[in-house]
Amino acid sequence: MGIVIGVVGPHDLVDDVAATCEEQPGVTALRLDYDHESQAPAIVEAHSSTVEGWLFTGIVPYMLASDAEALTRPAAFVDYSGATLLTALVRLQHEGQDITRLSIDTISAADVHATFEEAGLPTEQVRTLPYRPEMTSKKAVSFHRRGGDHAVITCLSSVHEALRDDMHVLRLAPSVHSVRVALRQLLLTAEGQAQEDAQIALGLIEVDSEEGLLREAAALGGTLGRLQGRHASAGHHQGPAGRRHGRLLLPADAVAADRDEPGGQGGLRARPQRGGGRESLARRALARARRIGDVARC
Repeated sequence: MGIVIGVVGPHDLVDDVAATCEEQPGVTALRLDYDHESQAPAIVEAHSSTVEGWLFTGIVPYMLASDAEALTRPAAFVDYSGATLLTALVRLQHEGQDITRLSIDTISAADVHATFEEAGLPTEQVRTLPYRPEMTSKKAVSFHRRGGDHAVITCLSSVHEALRDDMHVLRLAPSVHSVRVALRQLLLTAEGQAQEDAQIALGLIEVDSEEGLLREAAALGGTLGRLQGRHASAGHHQGPAGRRHGRLLLPADAVAADRDEPGGQGGLRARPQRGGGRESLARRALARARRIGDVARC
């Protein structure tokens, strides 16, 4: 099964993260970079129909997209604690920095302390600014400046740009191990969602006469309604052990169910229709179904 993952992050991180994702068989990465993390929600909204899941290069763009309610597909972010933070500490030490006097943003204090303790390092002079919804890059810059001569570890490209000329600042880059962990978690959710979506059966029907239409839809186990002047039938795929799968793709306010069964047996002529709106969801589900297995056409 092939799956498309949208990788969202700053320019200099997206390619490396995407390349690690594409090491996984069947995974294609859509590279979507930004100049500032505040652009993440707009990027997600613009490409939501082209991916099965989202992988963000850090928690900040992930939370911005989540808070903006832009995430309609499974999503995950690369965690910068653990291996990623340890790699940064080694690099700073090689640069001659005192790694017991640091100012660190975004990562929680508990995760920072756990990583330092694992490395046998003291934490008394380590300053932390954990991520909060109200945190901005401007607030993070002010926090680090108050640290005086502390070296800075930041997860934000905008903070790195603001501080690099007058402070020793290191921006965290996701470790390969951390990317693989986040990707594994994402694939479990995204593949399950794709399997669910592939059970959808939705048809748009144009008829010369409504006579007998409700009876035909009922025989197919479908639900009949109207959408944009046409009849729409949404049904369920019958899965193993008689379980019913699928979901009704039509919004409740767009469906006016015909409660009265027409009398007599009417003729039914149907021809495929193409268009926008909710029909695009059916086409997307069909594309996913083709990646999973055989598709029946009727």
